[in-house]
Amino acid sequence: MEIHYLSALEIAEKIKSKEISSLELTQHFIDRIEKYDDKINSVIVRIFDQAIEDAKEADKSLSTNQNLGPLHGVPMTIKESYNIKGQSTNWGIPEYKGNIAKEDGLAVQRFKNAGAHFLGKTNVPMNLADFQSYNDIYGTTGNPWDVNKTPGGSSGGSAAALAAGFTSLEAGSDIGGSIRNPAHYCGVFGHKPSHGIIPSSGHELIPNVPEPDLSVCGPLARSAKDLEIALDIMAGPIEREARGWQLNLPESRKSSLKDLTIAHQIFSERGIFAIMPLPLNIEESTHTIVWSVDNKRLQDQEIKEYVQKNISYFERKLKTEITLNSDIISFNLSNHYFEEYISGSLVLIGDAAHSIHPLAG
Repeated sequence: MEIHYLSALEIAEKIKSKEISSLELTQHFIDRIEKYDDKINSVIVRIFDQAIEDAKEADKSLSTNQNLGPLHGVPMTIKESYNIKGQSTNWGIPEYKGNIAKEDGLAVQRFKNAGAHFLGKTNVPMNLADFQSYNDIYGTTGNPWDVNKTPGGSSGGSAAALAAGFTSLEAGSDIGGSIRNPAHYCGVFGHKPSHGIIPSSGHELIPNVPEPDLSVCGPLARSAKDLEIALDIMAGPIEREARGWQLNLPESRKSSLKDLTIAHQIFSERGIFAIMPLPLNIEESTHTIVWSVDNKRLQDQEIKEYVQKNISYFERKLKTEITLNSDIISFNLSNHYFEEYISGSLVLIGDAAHSIHPLAG
């Protein structure tokens, strides 16, 4: 695998083993951004000169055996909404274009303390409030898999930069999907932490605003392990609160997808009509899928016709018989179709079901 598609932890290990220098790697990411990002438009704030100097310092520290953080020498980017000293933080709002950060935000400080350095910041929709990534200051970010399609939002630039191999790690923010939606659209990993785990200090237009009620900060990455280390770096109380509480997250109780059950909500513009628990045990040869349907909604003839239309589609696509009994839809899948089903290649959107191909790469 090409080095720009490796996980941040794999890259950090190569730097520490001196297989590649931080300077070489940083220059490699800069070259890729300069060569390819004119079409994608993801890294919209570029601090390449500083990144080069930081990479040189990281290599120097490595040569003198100084204490190294888990991301020592790793170049990364971060969502535009985070403060980096000397750079504009405007959230895509033209009136805030001259809003220059006087100091690094807390998340930026913590990543730097872990050894990382920054190539720049990535694009957002205006006020971080859309499932696309366009604003009047920086323009439109395209999806690296097809630049005519959206990378999602509001952390669309973050996910696009990761998917394009422009950065090794990212951080975004999320209320109703602003990390998860772009991660899905671009084929990378994203995590929305529980509220209060990661402080929002430095993810702000105006300094020292109170913690938001709903929004949270969180990582995006190219692997689940990278999400874990990034969460550990970002999490924990701000200094003034550290006297009153501390964060001790337990280790995950599960280590494999087959141990999990995921609930999907199936919806149209008429609203959610089914919740589907999906056991992810792909070692079985056949799988029974059950959707729990809102029976009251099925009393609406239009909704019932909509459901029947999609059932017919799935029967043809999955080559299986689907049964609707009262408030339960059930069907069996062979292993082949089950793997296709959970991969995300079959989705139900709008007035008709249709298939898409999962992102490759």
